[in-house]
Amino acid sequence: MAARLADAGSVDNFISEQENKATSQKTERDVKLLHLFLQTKNEERKMENIPTAELNEYVSEFIISVRTKDGKEYEPSSLRSLLASFEQHLKKKNYPASIINDLAFEKTRKSLQSKQKELKKQGKGNKPNASVPLTSSELNTLYAKNLFGMRNPESLLNTLWLNNTMHFGLRGCKEHRDMCWGDVKLK
Repeated sequence: MAARLADAGSVDNFISEQENKATSQKTERDVKLLHLFLQTKNEERKMENIPTAELNEYVSEFIISVRTKDGKEYEPSSLRSLLASFEQHLKKKNYPASIINDLAFEKTRKSLQSKQKELKKQGKGNKPNASVPLTSSELNTLYAKNLFGMRNPESLLNTLWLNNTMHFGLRGCKEHRDMCWGDVKLK
C-alpha cells in the first residue's frame, strides 16, 4: 500500500511551489509599497499585525495618495490590483478580515471607487474595447502585397488566421491553436 502513495511532504510548501512566480513577485512589490507608505505615517508594524480599523484607515489613505515611480497617477485597474495583492498577502498571513469582502474595509472600497471615478474623469482607464475593422481597400492592399492569399505558406497561414478571427470570432493565439477538427461544421 505504501508504494502507491508518494511522500507529499509539507502541503503548504507544495501549494507555494505551484503559485505563479510573477503573481507572487507582484504581491511582494505591492506589499512593500504599502509598507513604505506606512513608514511615512510612523507606522512600523507589518500590515498583518495592524488591527482592522486602523488598517482600513491606512489603506484608504494609501489608495488616494499612491503614485507611480515617476509621480504619475496609477490606472484605475492598477489600484484594484493593489488591493488584490493586499488581500492575497493578508489571506496567507491568516488575517481575520477580508479587504475585498468584509464590512470592516468599506471605507477602503469606497476610497477605491471614488479614486477610480476621479481617474476616469481625467481620461485614465478609458481604453477602447472595440477594434477598428479593416476596410476592404486595406484588405485588398494586404492581398496585393502577398501578405494574404495562397502564394506561400506564410501568406496562407495569415489568411487562415484572418478568416478565423473575422468569421469565428477567435481572438488570441491560444484560441487558434486549440481549435480542433470538428469544432466547425458546414451546415
